[in-house]
Amino acid sequence: MSTNPVRSLEAPAAPPAAADGEPAVVVNNLSKVYRLYAGAWPRVIEALTFGRKCMHVPHWALRGVSFSVPQGATLGIVGSNGAGKSTLLKILTGTTQATAGTYAVRGKVSSLLELGAGFNLEFSGRDNIYMNASILGFSRKQTHGIYQKIVEFSELGPYIEHPLRTYSSGMIMRLGFSIAINVDPEVLILDEVFAVGDAHFQKKCIDHITRFREQDKTILFVSHAIAQVREICDEVLWIRDGRPQMLGEPVMVTQEYENYERERALELRRRYETTMFEHFGKREGPKLRGVRLKRPGSDEPVDRLRYLDPIEVHLDYETFAPDQVLHLVVCILRNDGLLVAVGSTKHESVEVPHTGKAIYRVPAQPLLAAAYAVSAYIFDDSGLLIYDQILEAARFHVDPTDWDLGLIRLDGSWEFPRG
Repeated sequence: MSTNPVRSLEAPAAPPAAADGEPAVVVNNLSKVYRLYAGAWPRVIEALTFGRKCMHVPHWALRGVSFSVPQGATLGIVGSNGAGKSTLLKILTGTTQATAGTYAVRGKVSSLLELGAGFNLEFSGRDNIYMNASILGFSRKQTHGIYQKIVEFSELGPYIEHPLRTYSSGMIMRLGFSIAINVDPEVLILDEVFAVGDAHFQKKCIDHITRFREQDKTILFVSHAIAQVREICDEVLWIRDGRPQMLGEPVMVTQEYENYERERALELRRRYETTMFEHFGKREGPKLRGVRLKRPGSDEPVDRLRYLDPIEVHLDYETFAPDQVLHLVVCILRNDGLLVAVGSTKHESVEVPHTGKAIYRVPAQPLLAAAYAVSAYIFDDSGLLIYDQILEAARFHVDPTDWDLGLIRLDGSWEFPRG
């Protein structure tokens, strides 16, 4: 192998495996631009004038992406739809060419990109296995040796002789994943493999990916399933609008990515919920004037917490009728919109005075690493009529600990009875 740390775009598709200590994947300033045309005629005019008359708009799907993946590591890649994740993987697998930059993928590569990519829908499952294996460099005899393992893993036995056009999307994903993992690659590239398929097969795939990691295989894993990215990956790359935005520890990178996605959707959600609130929920009466998240004994707002930190939600409100019965509600939501916890004066049988100030105390918040938001509401006595609300009044992050799986950590204990 050349001592050059990267190879040119025209290098062979299957270079030798990475030596000890050598990165399995190296990407250097990789960029890809597409030409966007308003229709067929602008493309024809540009071709007839040999490019002298420019009729396209350049669109940079990737721009200046650089990273390296050590041998045996798993890199997660996250980003919005259209951010450039799939374009990056297509370049690394050789299905499209980059406009600029260089990359190296050392070792035999197996990939599962778009659903059905590389398959012929008129061929049977069996024929597609042999066809895909031959593309990956397997002889018919070698494919015959792994054929039964592929069929057994895919659980498609009764349907393997049927044409792929009769398969569901989940069945096609099963077949593609089964081929990808059974050709024994050094580098496995997966793009949204869990977007379809049942929970049983997804669990089976995750278990196999875990075994791949234990065998010192290198994995590039694109997914919108953040929990799976955090569980599987050693590092995460966030791509935003074709550019690398952040690379690092999985929980921190995915937190920032989720927060960004939340910000993008927040304005639209606020407009929608405010409109619905004004039409169906808003009534003249009590008003919320402010909501702040603080630490006990401090007057400063807080935006970063640790597991079991005490917190206080301070509410300022205004009432008009002395005999009016009302209730305060504090909601904590994860930044993907999941309702995590609710504190309510109604359900806790607390009478709300007309002083205009309230504090909701949590002596030890049990939330694990993620980004969260606090929303507050004033309800009538029935708990159905909303007088006022402040959505996303305060936002905060819970920093990661040594073991962050799930939403909260249970205060449980173990016992091992004799016998």
